[in-house]
Amino acid sequence: MIRRLCRYPIVAVALGLLILSRAGATESSSPPGGEVSLVVVIVVDQLRGDMPGELMDRFGPGGFRRFYEEGLVYPGAVMRFAPTSTGPGHATLATGALPAVHGIVGNQWWDVTRETAVNCVADPAHRIVGQSVSFARGVSPRYLTAETFADVIHQDSGGSSRTVSLSMKDRSAVLPAGRSGKAVWYSKWTGQFVSSDYYYPSLPGWARDFNARRMGRLGADIWELSRMRRDYRFEDRDDQPWEMTDLGPGRGFPHRLSDARNQSSAVRFMPLADRLLVELAKDAAAEVDLGKGPATDVLFLGLSATDYIGHAYGPDSLEWEDNMLRLDQLLADMFNWLERYIGMGRVIVALSSDHGVASAPEYLLSRGQAGGRVDTPGMEADLRTFLRDRFELEDDPVLGVSYPAIYLDVAALRAAGLDLGEVERVAAERIEKTEGIATVLTRSDIMAQRVRSSRVNDRVVAGFHPERSGHLFLIQEQGWFMDEDPHYYATNHGSPYDYDASVPIMFLAPGLKAQVVEREIGTEDFAPSITSILDLPAPRQATGMALAEIRRVTQRGSYNSPAGSSQDEPRSE
Repeated sequence: MIRRLCRYPIVAVALGLLILSRAGATESSSPPGGEVSLVVVIVVDQLRGDMPGELMDRFGPGGFRRFYEEGLVYPGAVMRFAPTSTGPGHATLATGALPAVHGIVGNQWWDVTRETAVNCVADPAHRIVGQSVSFARGVSPRYLTAETFADVIHQDSGGSSRTVSLSMKDRSAVLPAGRSGKAVWYSKWTGQFVSSDYYYPSLPGWARDFNARRMGRLGADIWELSRMRRDYRFEDRDDQPWEMTDLGPGRGFPHRLSDARNQSSAVRFMPLADRLLVELAKDAAAEVDLGKGPATDVLFLGLSATDYIGHAYGPDSLEWEDNMLRLDQLLADMFNWLERYIGMGRVIVALSSDHGVASAPEYLLSRGQAGGRVDTPGMEADLRTFLRDRFELEDDPVLGVSYPAIYLDVAALRAAGLDLGEVERVAAERIEKTEGIATVLTRSDIMAQRVRSSRVNDRVVAGFHPERSGHLFLIQEQGWFMDEDPHYYATNHGSPYDYDASVPIMFLAPGLKAQVVEREIGTEDFAPSITSILDLPAPRQATGMALAEIRRVTQRGSYNSPAGSSQDEPRSE
């Protein structure tokens, strides 16, 4: 049994004291014929928890429906931390830990000692392979400070297990791969799939061949509706004024990739992106015989199209609806391929998301609901001027911003003889005067455990890391968009509210009882549940636990356990 030690950490120091270490090394295992030999993990970027259920009557028989009819589904999973963004979301799903432990506190943050912004997977020591663009940053998992489920499987196998992690985003491929896997991702600069020399000395042949065969002929791709327009719930929501035309191939159907100003970038804003990734996954699996080796292998797919489309058009758009229908069919096609490739009786499939999404503020306003866009440039300029005048500073008191966090220049404030906690308090009060800002939590209050407990505040505190988090944590009003550029996207995520924190968790595994469980669980339970199905320990730093309904795989060849079959009692929480 895996014990839960802490769900709501106050600070990283407290969390660190609660981490379990594995008591000892396990014997190397190799799956005999008929046992699970491949774990397929799918993370659909920006898939809010309610989304699959809302469209279930529109889905076909083999995609999301298969999870609901043959698998274990938790539609009410939540991210128990903030910010609710891609880097932290993937890291928590992969490690079973919260940001205070795994260290990924955002897609980027500020290094206050070096006074520079840090991307969560950047590493100049490891160059990019597979492209000639010299200015592209190097990439590795060096900032990830926790073990992933893939690392556990690899270690248990004595190094025989292989992990291939693919995504349209570098961070979505790198973080789940951990330190033992191989990662390949898409480069918007060149329109090619790439990697770094942390993983390969040169791009593997299967990725190189895919680039040559597939990626050079995308310009003719057209995204048309997959059904008659009258068959869509959102048939009248095409070409809305708040949609972001600069990012993708236009606002109205049909969307032609050739119409985009930058086709390599615009590919990501079409269902084509996910289709390409699944095609690449099939090539990779066939080339390395993934799932056909001496140990259980892992295939990770970070499907990013839903995120890009949601950002550009919003989750209440015709584009979003058609993409979801296409995604459902893509899942069905993938399951059919897995059946042919290795047999679903030898596969575990786990699906979740890294975060949810809000509706576009303008859409909310059109329906009489509250919403808006925070004037972040104006707020930042006002804060800098205010603090300079208030404390008679010559130097800029703000080091940088990575929303929802603002980082103060600690060195400048200390040189001026100022108390950091007092500056934080005054700055928070000033920011709270900005329209659309609900409240601001300060680093000093979090460290001193002075933050009033609430569902929203607890998520911010759980995402706090003493070395990487900022000094001011902004929480916007519900329905308000907050980012460096208020008009870069139609909508966004990142807040601690339920619409951004809600995601689904789903499992298909031989012998796993089919059921839909309505209770709330955390995304930190995802990784321990995967390893539990394999009868392996949770990742070392995991604070999540194997879910009560997860049972040891005892039946082979069938996902839906036969009625009346005897199984061990589920693990208790």
